[in-house]
Amino acid sequence: MSRPLQSVPRPSSTPTPTCSRVDPELGHQASATALRVFRGVCRSCPLLITCVDRDLSSKPDTSVLGGLTDTERAALFYAEQAGERADRAQAAALLEPWWAGKLRYAAKTCPTLDEVTTAIGRVDHRPVSRGTIRLALWWSGIEVPMVPHGARGPAHVVATRHHGFVSALTAAHTPDTTIADLLGVHVVSIRRARALAMELAGAA
Repeated sequence: MSRPLQSVPRPSSTPTPTCSRVDPELGHQASATALRVFRGVCRSCPLLITCVDRDLSSKPDTSVLGGLTDTERAALFYAEQAGERADRAQAAALLEPWWAGKLRYAAKTCPTLDEVTTAIGRVDHRPVSRGTIRLALWWSGIEVPMVPHGARGPAHVVATRHHGFVSALTAAHTPDTTIADLLGVHVVSIRRARALAMELAGAA
């Protein structure tokens, strides 16, 4: 039986953000150094969820505030527009040491995001969404492809399981290369998936 999770702190007074001790200009640089710094700084910040919520209230910019790159924030933003909401409090709870160990083990032993989500199962008696797992993995600096390369191929999986996500990103003029990176497939698979999705919709 897993030990109970500590609830995400909700102090009565406004706490000081941990990024206040970091050069604020660094947070607006899309660089590997800036991302590495803010991954660590933001993960331990009591205002993490508030910060990410604020970032997701408008179209993402090019900063690494909240411990997310502009591409990651865009993926989360547009996934939520498509109805795939991520629970930021639950994602933050997955960084608690006991769950973080399980998250790392699942990411190491399961080849796709769907399988990692299934392996985690429930947190605090609630099922965990794929978006929540993705957010926790980003904060942990762990890369896991979203799309399984099964017998039918990644294009078929994208067309049947992630078409809404791809459509939302496409409508926002997100480059195919970025969408392919987010789903862990080749850009050709994204283009094939669009044609396949139209065929499947026509046959339905």
